Amino acid sequence: MNFWQNFSRKLQEKKFFLWLFLFSSIFMPLFFNGCSNVRPHIKVAFDLDDNEWSIMRDKIIPEFEKKNKIVVEAIQVEKSDVLQLLKAMGSSKDTKIDIFLIDVKQLQEFVDNKMVEDISEFGQFSNKRINQNLIYDLYFGDRLYCVPLKINLFGLYFSNDKNNMINLSFPSNFRNFISAIKRFNKRNKSTNIVLPFSNKESIAIFIYQTILSSGGKPMDFGDRRTHSAFVFLKDLWNYASPASLKANFSNILDYIQNGTPNFLWGKFSSLKMGNTKKELLFVGSIDGAINSKTLVDADVLCVSKGSKNKGNALKFLQYLYSHDVQKLFYSDLNWIPLRKGVIGDIRGKKQYRIILRILRRPVYIKNEKDFKEFETKANDAFTRILIKKEDISKVLKDINEKAKKKSSTQDL
Repeated sequence: MNFWQNFSRKLQEKKFFLWLFLFSSIFMPLFFNGCSNVRPHIKVAFDLDDNEWSIMRDKIIPEFEKKNKIVVEAIQVEKSDVLQLLKAMGSSKDTKIDIFLIDVKQLQEFVDNKMVEDISEFGQFSNKRINQNLIYDLYFGDRLYCVPLKINLFGLYFSNDKNNMINLSFPSNFRNFISAIKRFNKRNKSTNIVLPFSNKESIAIFIYQTILSSGGKPMDFGDRRTHSAFVFLKDLWNYASPASLKANFSNILDYIQNGTPNFLWGKFSSLKMGNTKKELLFVGSIDGAINSKTLVDADVLCVSKGSKNKGNALKFLQYLYSHDVQKLFYSDLNWIPLRKGVIGDIRGKKQYRIILRILRRPVYIKNEKDFKEFETKANDAFTRILIKKEDISKVLKDINEKAKKKSSTQDL
């Protein structure tokens, strides 16, 4: 090998090591620095429809990630599947889901199975920002295991023009409401009230709310206020449309499309009613007592027990309650705002003022097992009192005695 060939080879070797040195000096520190600053993340399981997912993925999550430098991995898991999924993860000692969405009726089961973290810290955050009435009934003693994402109310809708004809004033009580219905019926020769009586669950929810409105305890059929509730239901049944036996909370608003009902009892989850031919006003439950309460259904968010990202999970929950996000839920999804001041001046917003009144004393059904027991008793009472026309006192006494016998048998 001559001199020039040898020199050329050494020069190429030097260039190689020179480039290697430059690469290691410039790029390797960046690589290792990036690895040492991996962004924290949380995994969230939602059960949302397409429109809700669009808002969550396109507008809410990206902004949270940008502000907090936390990656959010959101997946779709049906509420009915969450418990089994968490149990499977628990058996592998690997809790991969940090936040999950369930129906509030499932909550007791998750608490009993120790699947949820205590997030009482959220209560401190929410004191001045959130309608506290929505939080109080979700506590188990001094522990808070969930917060609402979306709420639904149950109660009466009526048409504004029909209301003007009979001068109804809401909130009303049982007696005044029946009197108003009688006047309306006399003046118009008929009254068309659609009630959600096509399935057992809808019947049970309707009766549960009516007992709450009477100031009673839904699980106690021996209470005198429960008796008052069934007296009202029996009177109301006399004016119910035959369509009531086909209606439930899923389809009842469809009956307004053809303009037939004067009143209907449905679920309220949106501050906009959609394409209806009549202007409807939701007035909630009819107060039967001074201390009446309102049934609230909700999809609630929980933090998984043993989550290694509890702090970041709480940040995400707090973000969902921020003014901007709650306003987005209201403007884009028409959800009822859970934070104060989102709507602004409410003087011209009659429907929202009514909602605030309704939410003074909300109650959640947190135990699905207890509700199933109530559902059985309520449907028995419905059939015997409203359909078969049996005596109210006798039926309620019979149902209450059966419940006591069952309870004493289980205690043995």
